[in-house]
Amino acid sequence: MKNAGVLSASAAGLAILLSLGTWQVFRLQEKTTLISFLNARIAAEPAGLADVLLLDSKGEDIEYVKVTARGAFLNAPELRKLGSFMGSPGFQVLSPLLTDDNTVILVDRGAIPASATAEQLRPPSREPADYTGILRRHDKGQGYFDPENNPAQNQWYWWDVPAMLGAMPVPADARVSNYILQLLPEPDQQVPPIASEPKAELRNNHLGYALTWYGLAAALVGVTWAFLRKRTLEAQRTTG
Repeated sequence: MKNAGVLSASAAGLAILLSLGTWQVFRLQEKTTLISFLNARIAAEPAGLADVLLLDSKGEDIEYVKVTARGAFLNAPELRKLGSFMGSPGFQVLSPLLTDDNTVILVDRGAIPASATAEQLRPPSREPADYTGILRRHDKGQGYFDPENNPAQNQWYWWDVPAMLGAMPVPADARVSNYILQLLPEPDQQVPPIASEPKAELRNNHLGYALTWYGLAAALVGVTWAFLRKRTLEAQRTTG
């Protein structure tokens, strides 16, 4: 009877562990499909920013869609968000772009070294030009270990797009987009800010989770077998 109880408890635990592992396998397949879909968006030909933002107003998902916007950067201080530059401490540089259709969108122009001076950086152009990049929402909010942003000191540790827009002198009659336009890298970029190749930034740890649950299931089987074998041997010695 005691062995039957152990087997029942182990079987229940095994069923739970296997179901958790299988669920992670399904999540892995879903996440892999989503990443492939977003990377396909990034690789597609760009659409007009105004047309894509219109899709957003209709409730369609436009994250990672590649767009082209024509406009000029506003005469405003650039924002610097904490990031990295070629593996070292750095900042992402953000500038407000006023498009030809009177829309203001923050543009992520790329990364700069943390030690860079203004003279070492490429200033934003005030002349109208075409800019191509991907749209990012950056709406995850403040991370658990992120300090508070300090807009007055231009210290941004996490993405807070509404507050970033609020720190900019936006024309009163302009439409304002809550998306970030992340520029694509230009050929032979030498002077920072330097844009990086975009990619779908989604965590995909499901394979590791699945292996963990299946590994625990295997361990449970091994422990149960060892326990029952020990009991059997003890019973044989007692009866012998």
